[in-house]
Amino acid sequence: MCGIYPTIVVLGLATDPVLGDLYLPVRLAVLVPAAAAAMVWQINPRLQRHFGAWLTR
Repeated sequence: MCGIYPTIVVLGLATDPVLGDLYLPVRLAVLVPAAAAAMVWQINPRLQRHFGAWLTR
């Protein structure tokens, strides 16, 4: 929750000027893979590094 929600909000706001005129399913077809890639390669490793000790207790 602390990783995916901010990612989707930021990506949605950042791409709204470009994708704002498209239908919602088309916008989601762009946002979901971008959010998944960001979560896998950027956000989850940082969250794991920061909260790792607490998560593995």
